[in-house]
Amino acid sequence: MLLENNNDNMLYDFRYPFNTALEFFSGLYFLNLEALHLMVGYFLLSFMIVRVFSNSNIPLPYKFAIIYFSGTIFNNPAYKIVITISELFGIFAVIIFINRRYIKLNSISNYIILFGVISALHLSILVMFDEHVANDFDLYRAAVLLKLFVLAFNIIILFNYINSDYDLKVFINYSIIIFNIVVISYLVQVVVFVMGTVPYGSFSPTGWVESIIPSFGATSVERGHLGKFFVPLFPLYLYAYHKLGYKKSFLLYLIVAFSNFSASSYAFLFLYILGMIILLHKEFKNLIFLIIVFIALTVSFFNNQIFGIITKIYELAIISEKADLGGGRSFLWIFDIIESYPFGFGYGGSSYRNSHGISGLDLSNAVVIFFGQLSILGFFIIGIFVFNMNKIFKTGKYLNFRFERKLLFLSITVMSLIFLADVLWFVPVIWLPVVILTILARNEKRKSIENRTN
Repeated sequence: MLLENNNDNMLYDFRYPFNTALEFFSGLYFLNLEALHLMVGYFLLSFMIVRVFSNSNIPLPYKFAIIYFSGTIFNNPAYKIVITISELFGIFAVIIFINRRYIKLNSISNYIILFGVISALHLSILVMFDEHVANDFDLYRAAVLLKLFVLAFNIIILFNYINSDYDLKVFINYSIIIFNIVVISYLVQVVVFVMGTVPYGSFSPTGWVESIIPSFGATSVERGHLGKFFVPLFPLYLYAYHKLGYKKSFLLYLIVAFSNFSASSYAFLFLYILGMIILLHKEFKNLIFLIIVFIALTVSFFNNQIFGIITKIYELAIISEKADLGGGRSFLWIFDIIESYPFGFGYGGSSYRNSHGISGLDLSNAVVIFFGQLSILGFFIIGIFVFNMNKIFKTGKYLNFRFERKLLFLSITVMSLIFLADVLWFVPVIWLPVVILTILARNEKRKSIENRTN
């Protein structure tokens, strides 16, 4: 834990003196004002869990799946036992659901399951024939693979239980409320800071820029994780804003998205806003004006932070060379990885992005990590992904409104770019907008067929 804040600078890196929920409560950290936002998150999330599970109209596996997806951003150490709350509910959802006799499959889950099977077979072969991979193997690596199947089956649960507009409305209602708890937690941190106490999870913008007020982690691990997990919910919030009237929720989303100064999240947000301006300017003239006002205010009051974000993106993501301090982001490292591991070092997501045996290299380029882990299999897997996304986009023709078709295209496009930029390939909330819009298209296709039959 490091905290810098003196007369010479305003740099913040205030992390957590606990690693699990057990330490959080047994060490009485939950009584500290610094942890108020975490306790607010606990209380409100517990309330919503009770509310979801008290709804007798929702099947049990579906209840667990709702918390699995909407609770993804509650990944702070205070919410971890051995695994996160979200993962725990996701596992229970699968265990209960797997006993069903009839399960509706879908192309998204099929792709993730296929990815998991191929990755497991590939890693098994590497463990048998590559000494370095075998020495690096542990049970947690198997658990990382199992996460793929938990995600796939929870998506199957959504496809099985969201069969009408009402079902979709119920899911979005619960999800948006729980996502808003993350926003409330963030705002509580702001209030605590203004009152004179630096809360747990306070960080300088982009990690090194001085700021009169830090960025916060809210219910997540830190500001970067919060941004990467929260900003990709843009299409879901926009759908809820346009179709269900969640205007205040979308405003809360914008407040956190703009005030959390993380290079990755700002890059993702820029892509969504750019796509919205290009594709949806007719539907959202007033909202686009509001967003432009947000941008102008942010640039006016936080120009140093914005400049720091632009500098970080430019230096580490655009002009990064192999010899740079951020060299782990250079595409040139792929040749060193191939030389050391011509058959890859096995899938491990972000947890094992540096299992490459090159001393001192912190590998951060998502494309290099992907092919470093999977080698030539990566081309096959990307081909299937592109085929699946194209298939999903074609189902968009059944959507009743051009807005929904455009939003599906925007969701697929930005999600794909996010996967190219960062190792977030199987984070539930990043898949969620595409999953929901695909289910909506599936339901409309079913209605169309039924109408023709009748």
